[in-house]
Amino acid sequence: MNELTLLESMKRGRIPHAILIVGPEGSGRHELARRMCGAYCLETTSPIPDERLDRFPDYREYAFISMADVRAIEEDTASGAFSNGRRAFMLRDVHKMTVVAQNALLKTLEEPPDNTLFVLTGNEDGIEMTIRSRCAIWRMGAGSEQEIAGKLIREHVIPKDAELAASLSDGIEGLARKMCDSPYFEFREGVISLVESALFGNVSFVSGTKFLQKTEVFVIDLPKRMADDISENEVDAEIDEELEKKRISKSNAPIALSVMASLIRDAMVADEGGRLMNTDHEELVRRICGNFTKADILDMIRKILEIQKDTVFNMNPNLAVDSALTYMLMVRERNHK
Repeated sequence: MNELTLLESMKRGRIPHAILIVGPEGSGRHELARRMCGAYCLETTSPIPDERLDRFPDYREYAFISMADVRAIEEDTASGAFSNGRRAFMLRDVHKMTVVAQNALLKTLEEPPDNTLFVLTGNEDGIEMTIRSRCAIWRMGAGSEQEIAGKLIREHVIPKDAELAASLSDGIEGLARKMCDSPYFEFREGVISLVESALFGNVSFVSGTKFLQKTEVFVIDLPKRMADDISENEVDAEIDEELEKKRISKSNAPIALSVMASLIRDAMVADEGGRLMNTDHEELVRRICGNFTKADILDMIRKILEIQKDTVFNMNPNLAVDSALTYMLMVRERNHK
């Protein structure tokens, strides 16, 4: 089934009650989810302006989903629709939910009301099997790196940057374009410098706190609890400045952790003779590969992935990045005793 056929089915209401759209960040999963909800609620396959869908009384969108959000979703589904017609819930990045919150969501997915659609998005590996088993799954594919680089070059992106973005995004066009349209490359160089200091520098502690609070790389939605911290009554300039630093750190931290994970993964790939993503830092990748065992490298990857998940709800973004760097220092010290 192609995308247009899927949207036509949504329009006609011939759908499963829950759909899970999976794919890497930048694959267009959120955009497709909104189009599905729009097709279902507004009964059209044509592109719908964001404001029109957002104004629809029976459409809800949740990101950074907490237990409080799950309870709100349960209450919403238990009450009747405002329009007495179709309603849709879009749940973003479900892989970032805690296991407890995912399990709490199961009851709603198992016993949905009539004329109600749930569209979930996320990375498949981070979503509990119990959630996946209750959804029809739509997988977003990646394109050819050469094709994506060619598109970016035709859009007047410097060829070197276009090729690097296509490689780093693993063929995900939306993510590659974000990299080229933002300060991503400069930010990435700063993160790689911090990793190099942690693994090979003459330091006992490396911090990325000030670095994270510089220019925002990608704009992302804030968790509700952080948005609530920004009171409409705040007039103190110093307080506003601190809140802005917190907001930027929250946005930049996941990107910094992804850069770290990509670089360390490349060290594992290099050891096995595979293709590198960070082609412009091959010397550093091979240095990591040559100075750390496969077990050390896997250990660092696992820790970064664990911190990535904790960052969504439980961990200060500055602390998250510093924790990853500190863990690298610890592995280095352990490895050279």
